[in-house]
Amino acid sequence: MEHELAERIVVGIFRLNGLLTKTGNRLAGRLSLTQQKWVLLAALDRHGECVLSALGQSLLVTKANITGMVDRLEREGLVERRRDAADRRQWWVRLTAKGHEALAAMNRLQEEWFERCFAGMDETEMAAFLGTLRKLSHAVREAEATPEPTPARGQARPSLKERKRP
Repeated sequence: MEHELAERIVVGIFRLNGLLTKTGNRLAGRLSLTQQKWVLLAALDRHGECVLSALGQSLLVTKANITGMVDRLEREGLVERRRDAADRRQWWVRLTAKGHEALAAMNRLQEEWFERCFAGMDETEMAAFLGTLRKLSHAVREAEATPEPTPARGQARPSLKERKRP
């Protein structure tokens, strides 16, 4: 494996992530939202009314974080909560009409941006790129799930260049 090329790919992904985050916040800001609020509204739209803890799990955020996020959206009138009738410890959350309207407006901005951003790629290129992203995501998850062998004391770990490809 070419270490320099792998490093350039990872750095490129980090830069793209930063650029996409900045763009998402800029677009969401046009509607007085944040990218984080947009993601939460979209998740509620996808899942429908759901238990607050399940929503937090789907977004990979803590219970405290999802509670704060929903508090802010509720104050803005974008979501509403209700207690579970059978288990008073659980809260259900759903989009309000205002939340649906905000998400629809955000989706229109996103569609316009997609048109500009992907104008230079045809469907075949986009599908190939998505396949490569999925393959890399899977490889990263696998690498993270597999413990690395610990070198004996005093031994240096071999570099990527020194490792043999299986």
